[in-house]
Amino acid sequence: MAITVKEVLDRKLFNGMKAVAGLAGLQAVITWVNIMEIPDSPDTINRGEFLITTGYGLENEEKYHNLIQRLKARGVPAVAVQTGYYVSAIPDYLIRSADEYEMPLLEMPANYSFSNILHILLDAIHNSSETWPQFGFDYHILQPKLRTRITYSALVEDMKQQPAYLFLITTAGSTELERLETAQGLDHIQSFLSSYARNLVCETVDSHGLAIVMTFENPQKASALTYDLQIQLTFLSEQEGTNYYAAYDSFLRLEGLLSSYEHCIECLTLLGKISAKRGVCSFEDYNFIRMFGFYYNTDHSCYFENTSLQTLLAKDRRDHTNLVQTLRVYLAENCNITHAAERLFIHRHTMMNRIQAITDLSGVNLDDYYQRIFLSIALLMHDYFAL
Repeated sequence: MAITVKEVLDRKLFNGMKAVAGLAGLQAVITWVNIMEIPDSPDTINRGEFLITTGYGLENEEKYHNLIQRLKARGVPAVAVQTGYYVSAIPDYLIRSADEYEMPLLEMPANYSFSNILHILLDAIHNSSETWPQFGFDYHILQPKLRTRITYSALVEDMKQQPAYLFLITTAGSTELERLETAQGLDHIQSFLSSYARNLVCETVDSHGLAIVMTFENPQKASALTYDLQIQLTFLSEQEGTNYYAAYDSFLRLEGLLSSYEHCIECLTLLGKISAKRGVCSFEDYNFIRMFGFYYNTDHSCYFENTSLQTLLAKDRRDHTNLVQTLRVYLAENCNITHAAERLFIHRHTMMNRIQAITDLSGVNLDDYYQRIFLSIALLMHDYFAL
C-alpha cells in the first residue's frame, strides 16, 4: 500500500505542512516512513521511505550540500524538515537542491511528535487503496463517448479487418504546470499520433489527459510507435517542461474496449510505481517495463557509468546536434541502416555518416551485442527517468 506526496498535502494530514521546493516531484510514492533527528546517514534509507528530520546540523552546508542528491539516488520520495527545533527555516541551499533534483522538500511545524507523525502517516499508508488512482479516466463517462465516436467514424470499417488501439495519455508529476502549457503539450501529442493514424477519434479528459482510439495503415507503423512516442515525450519534458505518461493496448471489437481500458490503467499505474518521470508503456511490453523499473530501482549506476552515452548527450546539448535521436532510431530498427534512414527521412549515406560520427565520438562498438544492450538500457533510463 502507498500514498503520494501530493495526497499527504491535499488531505492535510499535518496542519501547517507546506511544500517549499521540488514541486515537480509531488507524485512520488511513499511506502514507509523514516525519522532521523540527525540526517547524517542517508545511505541507510530505503526506496519509498519518506524522511522526516528535525534538521539538526542542516545549517552546515559544507557537510550536507549533497544530501538531496544522495536521497534522490536512494529513491526517497520526499523530505520533511521540522522547523522550530534546530533550524528556524529550511536553508536556501537545500531548497535549490530540491528544485534541481525535483524532490519534494516539505516544512513541518514542530508541534507534531515523532509518535504522532508515525501514527498519522502509517495509518494513511495502510488505509490507502492498493490501486493507483485512475488518472482521471472515469470509464463510465469515457466509454459511451468513445463508443459513439467510433460508431460514427471510419474506424468501424477498419476494425472489420484490423485491430484498433486505445491510447490514454495523462500528465505525470506536472501538477504545478500552467493549464495552457499542459494543453499545448497534449495538442502536440494528439497531432503526433494523428500523423501515424489511418483513422482516429479523440476525447479530451478535463485539462490533463487524452483518450484516443486509432487504427494504422500497416503493422509496421504500429510497431514503430512506442519508440517514436517516447522520443516525443522526452522532447516535451526537456524542451517544454511538460511530463506525460502514455499507455496503449489493442482490441478487435467494441466489446474489447473495457479490457483495453483496464490494461492501459495497469500500464499507467506501473509507470507511476517505478517512478518514471515520463514514458510509454504498451500492455504488450508491460512485463519488460516492470522488469526494467525493478532494475532501475535496484541499481541505475549503469547510466552514469556509460561514458559513451554521456559523451553523446553532452555533444547534443552543446552543439544542438541530434546524435542521440539518431542512435535511438538506429537501435530501434535493430541497427538496420536503410530502415533507420527511412524513419528519419534522410538518405542512407547520410545515416551511415551519422553512425560513423557516433562511433568515432563515443568509442562504442555498435556491432557488439553486449555494448548495444548496455547502451540501450542506459538510454532508456535517460528517457524514462530523466537521469
